[in-house]
Amino acid sequence: MTIIEVFDTVTCCSTAVGAPCVDLERARFEADLCWLAAQGATVTRYSLSAEPDEFVARPIVAVLLKSCGQDLLPIVLFDGKFCFGGTWPSRADLITSYETSEIRSTL
Repeated sequence: MTIIEVFDTVTCCSTAVGAPCVDLERARFEADLCWLAAQGATVTRYSLSAEPDEFVARPIVAVLLKSCGQDLLPIVLFDGKFCFGGTWPSRADLITSYETSEIRSTL
């Protein structure tokens, strides 16, 4: 089973729908993550404002943030491996990473 972890930018919620200006890309990404969860992936999101310890607890995330700063957020890991940073990946990109991760887990 694939584990997807998203280390998110600071926001009030995962979709930012309650924000003064709705981030449609973030909302689309949230829908794509829900779709992946329905396919069997385990999806966990961490917010920098609510769960900063999770960012420090993952060495790869801590190193990336130290070297690149918060502009690299969101950071998306598949099974602990860095896949995306600084952008909301498309569903097609997420599917490719998901399928690759699933294949790796069977080897």
